[in-house]
Amino acid sequence: MIEGTSVNIECKLLKVITLGDHTTFVGEVVEASDNPEKEPLAYYDGKYFIMNTKVVKPSDVQRETIRRTIEKYKR
Repeated sequence: MIEGTSVNIECKLLKVITLGDHTTFVGEVVEASDNPEKEPLAYYDGKYFIMNTKVVKPSDVQRETIRRTIEKYKR
């Protein structure tokens, strides 16, 4: 399990479906735990949400700065 996340869900893999350039994994949940101290983050329809609150997408300039910073420190 990943430490510090808002939720951990362990699944048993039942099926792998290749859909063009995407792959769908179908599984059965065998164990789940949550961390009430962490806000869950979701991505849907090109937008990020914290619970039901829309998260403002960074501007192109901000995203480019983030990309350069990641590349600089990438190992």
